[in-house]
Amino acid sequence: MKPTRPLIYVAGPLSIGNVAMNIRAALEAGERLWEMGFVPFVPHLTHFWNFAFPHADTRHADAFWMKMDFAMLTHCNCMIRLPGASVGADMETAFCEEQNIPVFYSYDTAAEWLKAQG
Repeated sequence: MKPTRPLIYVAGPLSIGNVAMNIRAALEAGERLWEMGFVPFVPHLTHFWNFAFPHADTRHADAFWMKMDFAMLTHCNCMIRLPGASVGADMETAFCEEQNIPVFYSYDTAAEWLKAQG
């Protein structure tokens, strides 16, 4: 069964700056995107997963989370890139460009794309 709403990946800062504020910003984006008609995926919530099953202490923690992020992106219809410095979000953006997954830098362009999808 095909979903009626496109799946959108929320990419943005997590560990650079205030982590709690970055997670809140991503969740605010998810809430807004839901209201617009998307199904948002907010990878920032893996921050809490990491409390239960830490990967940050391993030598390959970033590789672990990025591998998961790239796998999820292959299921997404599009991505929104939130403002702010983020090595991970930049890598996710590059991945989307390589995979021809649309990347939006504003809610307006996301809304235009959604409208064009019918």
